[in-house]
Amino acid sequence: MDVLFTRGGACQMLRHPPSHVPPPCTACTTKEVDQAFETSKVAQKHWARVPLCKRADYIKKVAALLRENYQPIADVLMAEVAKGKNDSKTEVSGW
Repeated sequence: MDVLFTRGGACQMLRHPPSHVPPPCTACTTKEVDQAFETSKVAQKHWARVPLCKRADYIKKVAALLRENYQPIADVLMAEVAKGKNDSKTEVSGW
């Protein structure tokens, strides 16, 4: 994917379907990406200590929230990766 980075940390995809120009996105610095990975490593250690049945309950709750509120997320998928409406809905909601 060709991406144009501009001052202020914004980026814009250069290759996209002619009928769809995705909105600009925020670019992360290498330091921000490294920090996100380190944070996720710490979080994973805590998550691994949560009993499996409790993790399953959390995942079921998140899945229900995604099904109830799929539209804004599906809209972002359509805008950012030029996914079709039905594919976006299925990917987020699971149905």
